[in-house]
Amino acid sequence: MLQIKYHSPAEEIAYGPGCWLWDYLRRSGATGFLLPLSGGADSSAVAAIVGCMCQLVVKEIANGDEQVKADAIRIGNYKNGEYPTDSREFAKRIFYTVFMGSENSSGETRMRAKVLADEIGSWHLN
Repeated sequence: MLQIKYHSPAEEIAYGPGCWLWDYLRRSGATGFLLPLSGGADSSAVAAIVGCMCQLVVKEIANGDEQVKADAIRIGNYKNGEYPTDSREFAKRIFYTVFMGSENSSGETRMRAKVLADEIGSWHLN
Protein backbone atom coordinates (compact mmCIF):
# COMPACT_ATOMS: atom_id res chain seq x y z
CA MET A 1 0.00 0.00 0.00
CA LEU A 2 1.24 3.48 -0.85
CA GLN A 3 1.93 5.59 2.19
CA ILE A 4 1.13 9.29 1.88
CA LYS A 5 3.82 11.69 3.06
CA TYR A 6 3.05 15.32 3.71
CA HIS A 7 5.97 17.66 3.22
CA SER A 8 6.68 20.69 5.35
CA PRO A 9 6.26 24.09 3.67
CA ALA A 10 10.06 24.40 3.41
CA GLU A 11 10.28 21.01 1.68
CA GLU A 12 7.51 21.98 -0.74
CA ILE A 13 9.35 25.21 -1.59
CA ALA A 14 12.51 23.23 -2.40
CA TYR A 15 11.06 20.06 -3.92
CA GLY A 16 8.32 21.52 -6.12
CA PRO A 17 10.53 23.88 -8.11
CA GLY A 18 13.40 21.37 -7.98
CA CYS A 19 11.24 18.70 -9.61
CA TRP A 20 10.00 21.21 -12.19
CA LEU A 21 13.59 22.19 -13.06
CA TRP A 22 14.56 18.52 -13.44
CA ASP A 23 11.58 17.87 -15.70
CA TYR A 24 12.45 20.91 -17.81
CA LEU A 25 16.11 19.90 -18.03
CA ARG A 26 15.43 16.33 -19.09
CA ARG A 27 12.75 17.29 -21.64
CA SER A 28 14.58 20.25 -23.18
CA GLY A 29 17.69 18.36 -24.23
CA ALA A 30 19.85 20.92 -22.40
CA THR A 31 22.86 19.78 -20.42
CA GLY A 32 22.62 22.12 -17.48
CA PHE A 33 21.92 25.53 -16.07
CA LEU A 34 23.85 28.81 -15.92
CA LEU A 35 23.01 31.20 -13.10
CA PRO A 36 24.43 34.67 -12.46
CA LEU A 37 24.96 34.39 -8.70
CA SER A 38 25.16 37.74 -6.92
CA GLY A 39 25.19 36.50 -3.35
CA GLY A 40 21.80 38.13 -2.78
CA ALA A 41 18.57 36.46 -1.72
CA ASP A 42 17.01 35.91 -5.15
CA SER A 43 19.88 34.25 -6.99
CA SER A 44 20.89 32.36 -3.84
CA ALA A 45 17.37 30.91 -3.54
CA VAL A 46 17.48 29.72 -7.15
CA ALA A 47 20.91 28.18 -6.59
CA ALA A 48 19.64 26.38 -3.49
CA ILE A 49 16.69 24.98 -5.45
CA VAL A 50 19.04 23.61 -8.14
CA GLY A 51 21.13 22.10 -5.33
CA CYS A 52 18.00 20.42 -3.94
CA MET A 53 17.22 19.16 -7.46
CA CYS A 54 20.65 17.51 -7.62
CA GLN A 55 20.10 15.91 -4.21
CA LEU A 56 16.70 14.57 -5.31
CA VAL A 57 18.18 13.10 -8.51
CA VAL A 58 20.91 11.25 -6.60
CA LYS A 59 18.38 10.04 -4.01
CA GLU A 60 16.02 8.65 -6.66
CA ILE A 61 18.90 6.88 -8.41
CA ALA A 62 19.88 5.32 -5.07
CA ASN A 63 16.24 4.23 -4.66
CA GLY A 64 16.43 2.39 -7.99
CA ASP A 65 14.68 4.75 -10.40
CA GLU A 66 16.14 3.65 -13.73
CA GLN A 67 14.53 6.47 -15.74
CA VAL A 68 16.07 9.15 -13.54
CA LYS A 69 19.39 7.31 -13.76
CA ALA A 70 19.26 7.16 -17.57
CA ASP A 71 18.35 10.86 -17.80
CA ALA A 72 21.12 11.83 -15.35
CA ILE A 73 23.69 9.80 -17.29
CA ARG A 74 22.72 11.57 -20.50
CA ILE A 75 22.49 15.06 -19.02
CA GLY A 76 25.68 14.73 -16.97
CA ASN A 77 27.56 13.10 -19.84
CA TYR A 78 28.61 10.09 -17.79
CA LYS A 79 30.57 7.32 -19.55
CA ASN A 80 31.74 3.77 -18.91
CA GLY A 81 28.85 2.76 -16.65
CA GLU A 82 29.31 5.70 -14.30
CA TYR A 83 26.33 7.60 -12.92
CA PRO A 84 25.75 10.24 -10.24
CA THR A 85 26.17 9.06 -6.67
CA ASP A 86 26.99 12.42 -5.10
CA SER A 87 24.86 15.54 -5.51
CA ARG A 88 27.83 17.92 -5.45
CA GLU A 89 29.66 15.99 -8.13
CA PHE A 90 26.50 15.93 -10.24
CA ALA A 91 26.03 19.68 -9.72
CA LYS A 92 29.62 20.27 -10.90
CA ARG A 93 28.66 18.67 -14.22
CA ILE A 94 25.35 20.45 -14.83
CA PHE A 95 25.28 23.70 -12.85
CA TYR A 96 27.41 26.73 -13.67
CA THR A 97 27.38 29.85 -11.53
CA VAL A 98 29.06 33.17 -12.27
CA PHE A 99 29.49 36.06 -9.85
CA MET A 100 28.08 39.07 -11.65
CA GLY A 101 28.78 41.97 -9.34
CA SER A 102 27.71 45.55 -9.81
CA GLU A 103 28.59 48.87 -8.18
CA ASN A 104 26.28 47.77 -5.34
CA SER A 105 28.21 44.53 -4.72
CA SER A 106 30.67 44.10 -1.91
CA GLY A 107 33.41 41.66 -1.03
CA GLU A 108 30.89 40.06 1.31
CA THR A 109 28.36 39.32 -1.45
CA ARG A 110 31.19 37.93 -3.61
CA MET A 111 32.21 35.64 -0.74
CA ARG A 112 28.60 34.57 -0.09
CA ALA A 113 28.19 33.61 -3.76
CA LYS A 114 31.42 31.58 -3.68
CA VAL A 115 30.57 29.81 -0.42
CA LEU A 116 27.09 28.89 -1.68
CA ALA A 117 28.47 27.65 -5.01
CA ASP A 118 31.02 25.50 -3.14
CA GLU A 119 28.33 24.11 -0.83
CA ILE A 120 26.11 23.12 -3.77
CA GLY A 121 29.02 21.95 -5.91
CA SER A 122 28.44 24.16 -8.94
CA TRP A 123 31.24 25.10 -11.29
CA HIS A 124 31.78 28.71 -10.23
CA LEU A 125 33.56 31.65 -11.83
CA ASN A 126 34.24 34.87 -9.94
